[in-house]
Amino acid sequence: MKSELTLHISERTLFAEGDAFGETGTYERIKGRVCYAVDPQEEAFSRITDLDKAPTNEKGLVEYSTDFLILKPQNPKKGNRRLFFDWGNRGNIRCLQFFNDALASNDPKTREHAGNGFLFRRGYTLVFAGWQGDLLAGDGRFLMDLPVASNHGISITGQVRSEFILEESGITTQPLSGWANTRSHPTVSLDTNQASLTRRLYADASREEIPSDQWMFARDEGGSGLDGVSKQTAIVPSDTNIYLPGGFE
Repeated sequence: MKSELTLHISERTLFAEGDAFGETGTYERIKGRVCYAVDPQEEAFSRITDLDKAPTNEKGLVEYSTDFLILKPQNPKKGNRRLFFDWGNRGNIRCLQFFNDALASNDPKTREHAGNGFLFRRGYTLVFAGWQGDLLAGDGRFLMDLPVASNHGISITGQVRSEFILEESGITTQPLSGWANTRSHPTVSLDTNQASLTRRLYADASREEIPSDQWMFARDEGGSGLDGVSKQTAIVPSDTNIYLPGGFE
């Protein structure tokens, strides 16, 4: 059985307003969605965790998809025949900032987004795609849709460890993932007696356990009252957030 890959192109336009980059000339941008269907029995995919527990289509293939963007020489013969794949950072484009001193953008279009043109003058084809399946939408991040593994239709549960590192005081709520842009694994129970929360001052310091009655699986919501003046807050039970009344230190 062979794996499949399908490109769905939603946009194909000139990049950087048609400006030329040295001998390489003009670039074009190709944007869309790429859909994969892979054979879970293939040896190349054997190291993917729980792939054998993912749902399959009528061909027995596991389907998933991701956003993609390609910036390539409009005339391929003027390129250097090399592909630069930017893995990105949590769905964000980084290579144009690091190599081209360009303005940060997850949807580069303009001459300003090309920066000093370093990679383009040298004829590279740049490819950006999502690879992280737990990201949430926002800021133009490259997202990947992955199937949910199960044990013959039964949800797979297990111990999950998260670490919270805060740079300011007074914060009482955090997503379980530790990142606002990252999807959290929901807890199977809101009972804090079935979980543990510890804190430490340094990475190699001893952990101090916080009693289960001093924190909650919840989030702190706030807003103004009906009079538009008074401030109101509410502690809302949540299976994807942790609430520490005294604040994270």
